[in-house]
Amino acid sequence: MDRLLNEALNELSSAFLLRCELVYDFTDSLPFQLKRVATAYVINIEGSEFLFLSCSELSMININNYLNLRRVKDKANLPIVVVLKAIDLETKHFFKVNNIGWIVPGRSSYIPSLLMNYTALNKNEFHDVNESNKPFGIIPSYLIAYYLSCDLPLNFSAADLVHKMDVSKMAISRALKELLSANIIQEVNSLKPKIYEFCIERKTLWLKYRDRISSLSTSFMPILVEKTLGCDVFPAGESALSYYSEMLPPNQTQIGVCMGHLDRYLRPITPATIDGDYFFKSMGFLDENHSVTDDKRVLLQIFPYKVVLEDFYLNKIFLALSKTNKNDLRVKSTFLELETDIVNTFK
Repeated sequence: MDRLLNEALNELSSAFLLRCELVYDFTDSLPFQLKRVATAYVINIEGSEFLFLSCSELSMININNYLNLRRVKDKANLPIVVVLKAIDLETKHFFKVNNIGWIVPGRSSYIPSLLMNYTALNKNEFHDVNESNKPFGIIPSYLIAYYLSCDLPLNFSAADLVHKMDVSKMAISRALKELLSANIIQEVNSLKPKIYEFCIERKTLWLKYRDRISSLSTSFMPILVEKTLGCDVFPAGESALSYYSEMLPPNQTQIGVCMGHLDRYLRPITPATIDGDYFFKSMGFLDENHSVTDDKRVLLQIFPYKVVLEDFYLNKIFLALSKTNKNDLRVKSTFLELETDIVNTFK
């Protein structure tokens, strides 16, 4: 057991009066890249088991969109506590969103399942006590996705967005206010019409706010192929994922379709209506013929607004931010590689 982990466990025992017992060494199960600079042990704390991952180099934790840590989390299937010499706000945010604890001996301890959140502040250390994890609205999420996809001009007005998304000026105004309050966009001028720009680099925006971006689509639902005739559909889900990776296409084709202005008319677009079959019913995609075989159906998901396509396929950003069944470990792993590729392509 290394010195850094010993310091963390001694702090839990002496400062917080918690009983810590070593269960077994997990280090050999770490990804190869991480194994060179880290150790891991399963520790029993007051009757509950945790995986303590001790790493002296923060860069090896957050490299490639936290790829190594995500793999450890999937493999261990235990609450994880990362022990570090130092931690930044971006990493704290990722850990909190993903329910991962951390200990920086002598400075901060955060273990959510133990209701522990301690920070030793000093006047030179910035501490974001008002950090919010509230999801963005649907239209703000789409605007972020357009920006991440390089599908917005550098400077834009509310009128530009009204034209692009085919929504009301009021809806765009609310979305802009939400992004302004989060300091994601800023006003370029004080005249009318007001001009805006995103003020956070794409990579930073993805890493810091990825988990606050609302899902951009419904889930998939089996639909008769004939009901999609005349619709502008595009490969989505696993069909699009197979295009960007070496994964084989799914047995049943997965496609997406965007709602038009008339489809959205007098229908609320919210996370609640995106869930379930509300849009499928309103657009006439559902049928009651349960005897039709799967070879006459496709899996369809609905996007309430315009998406960005790449070579006719749903682009990587919108694919990563759309709803997809990731229960299959093969699909989950490929999506993880997709998000890592997204981060690495940001400049």
